[in-house]
Amino acid sequence: MKFVRYFVAFTILAFLAFFIVGFFNKEVETTYTYLIDAPVEKTWDAFHDDALLPQWLTGLKRVETVKEFPSMIGNKYKMYFDQNGSELILTERITAWEENSLFEFVTTHESMDTENSYRFSDENGKTKIEYYQMVRPKNYVMRSLMPLIKPTMRNQNEESMKKFSALVISYE
Repeated sequence: MKFVRYFVAFTILAFLAFFIVGFFNKEVETTYTYLIDAPVEKTWDAFHDDALLPQWLTGLKRVETVKEFPSMIGNKYKMYFDQNGSELILTERITAWEENSLFEFVTTHESMDTENSYRFSDENGKTKIEYYQMVRPKNYVMRSLMPLIKPTMRNQNEESMKKFSALVISYE
């Protein structure tokens, strides 16, 4: 009987802790810095080569153009990912674009919105990419899950950038 009481108490405490995390965890910020052994112009061109995207962006299956403008700012795309056998669809809208320097966009999904920024700079003939991401979960459960999801997001970003780095070196 004691076991049942302890089990129930533990379950209630775990449930409360889960929702308390969601109460305080409204946004999650992450930053990463990568160094690519190639000049900025070559890295920038490879980064925006649509044919290369599925080769380095983990899980990407295809990209659909929704709307495009000559300035790039405001361009909108639907990105289709394979997420453990399920299709994940993100809508991306470009918010800033400075050739060879800055690429910013927001993504929307039914469970969260993100703000993303890639800054490209020269560092002794190599490209330094500084990536910033702000994730805003749209519901309480997702806010509670963010501490568990964040390491997976980090691992996916690192895996993608390793693949990208290898592609840039051989990019023509």
